[in-house]
Amino acid sequence: MSEGTGFHRAYRYRLRSNRKAEAVLRRWAGCSRKVWNLALAEQQARRERGEKYAGFAGMCQWVTTWRKAPETAYLAEVPVHVLQNVVRALDGAFQRFFRKEGGYPKFKRRGDPIGLRETDVKCFSVDAANGRIRFPKVGWLRYRASRPIEGRAITVTLRAEADGWYVSIACAFEPKALERGPKACGIDRGVANFAAFDTGQRIAPLDAHKRSLQRLRRYQRAVTRKIEAAKVAAGIPKGKPFPKGFRLQPSNRLRKAQARVAKIHQGIARQRADFLHKLSTQIAREHALVCLEDLKVRSMSASAAGTQEAPGKRVRQKAGLNRSILDQGWTMFKDQLAYKLEWRDGVLVLVHPAYTSQRCHACAHTHADNRKGEVFRCRSCGHTDHADVNAAKNILAAGHAVLAGDGHALVEGQVQSGRPVKREPTEGLRHAA
Repeated sequence: MSEGTGFHRAYRYRLRSNRKAEAVLRRWAGCSRKVWNLALAEQQARRERGEKYAGFAGMCQWVTTWRKAPETAYLAEVPVHVLQNVVRALDGAFQRFFRKEGGYPKFKRRGDPIGLRETDVKCFSVDAANGRIRFPKVGWLRYRASRPIEGRAITVTLRAEADGWYVSIACAFEPKALERGPKACGIDRGVANFAAFDTGQRIAPLDAHKRSLQRLRRYQRAVTRKIEAAKVAAGIPKGKPFPKGFRLQPSNRLRKAQARVAKIHQGIARQRADFLHKLSTQIAREHALVCLEDLKVRSMSASAAGTQEAPGKRVRQKAGLNRSILDQGWTMFKDQLAYKLEWRDGVLVLVHPAYTSQRCHACAHTHADNRKGEVFRCRSCGHTDHADVNAAKNILAAGHAVLAGDGHALVEGQVQSGRPVKREPTEGLRHAA
C-alpha cells in the first residue's frame, strides 16, 4: 500500500531456534490475548450500560490501568507498544463491524494466533547484514535471511506458527522503474477455471485444500477421538459438551495430533499463497490495466442451511461449492494484483458482476439460457465461445466503461427470462461436491 509517494513491503523470515526467547514470546502472546479479551469484555459491558464505544485512545488508557493493577501486574512485562497495538487491532475490527464489512469481534481462545507488533522505530533495530533484529525486552533475535531487505524498516511483528516463530519486517521504500506491459485484460474468476482471460487463456485452479482434504480429514478424526478420550478421563459423559469455563488438559498424543493438523493447514496456505503470488506477479508485469469482477465472496460462500422453520435446500452441495470458492483465494488474488499494479503505475478496475456470464460479447444479448455449463451460445446471434472467456471479454468492456465514466452502462439491462441470475453455473455444484 502507498503512503504519500512511498510504498510498503513486508519481508517475512523464520526465527532461528532460541528456546529461552521463545518461552518469553509465548508468555507475551498469552498476555496479548488477555488484553484483547479484557478490552472486548469492557466494550460489551459499556454497550449494555448504554455508554458510547470507547475508541483506540480510551482502550490505551485501560491498558495502562491493567498494567498497574495488582491482579494483572504481569502485563507490565510486555512492551507497552505491543499491547497498544493489540487494542489498535481490536479497534480496527470494531470499525469494520460498524461499516458492515465484517462480523462482531470474537474472544480469542488459548492457542489462537496473535502477533506481537512493535511500531516505534526507536524501540527496535534491524541488522540485515547479520540477519538479526533487536526486539524490546527480549534482545537480539537471529532469523534466516533468505533474501535481502530493501527500504527503511517501520514495523516488526513476531508471530507463532505451526513450525516455529516468524518475524515480519515492514519497510517503506521508493519503487524503482518496474517493468510493465502495455496491454489490458479482463479476468473472470471461477471454480472450474481459476482465471479465464479475454484472450482465451485459462488457468487451472490449484485446489490446495481439495488435494489435502483426505489426509486432513484422517488426522482431524484422530484429534476428535483423542478429545473424546480425554473428556471421558476428565469425568465428562461421552458426547456431552464441555462445561462452561472447563479447560481440557491435552495429552501428549492429542498435542501431536493437533500439531499434524496445524501443519497440514499451514502447507495448504503456503501452497495457495505461492500460486497466487506467481500468477499475480506475471499478470502485473504484462498488463497496464486489469479488470476484475467486484465479487462479494462472503455472500457467495454463505451457508444454505437455513433455519428450523425454513430449512435450506441442497445444503451439502452448497457446502461443497462454498469450500471450493474459499479454496481459490479470490480476495487474496485481488489484493495482490492491486498493490503489484500500483508499484508499476498500473490500474486495477473492479466492475459490477451482474450478467457478465449471460451477456453475449458479440451482440450484447442477455439471457440466462445463453450459458450452459462451460459453453456459451447466444440465443440471438448464435455466437459461440467458452463461457468464462466470454465473461472475461464482458468484464474488460465493463472496465473500459468504468474508466470512461459510464460504469453502469453495461449492467442496466434486465435478464430476458423470468429465471433468477446465478453467479455460478449449476455444474459448479457437481464439481465442488
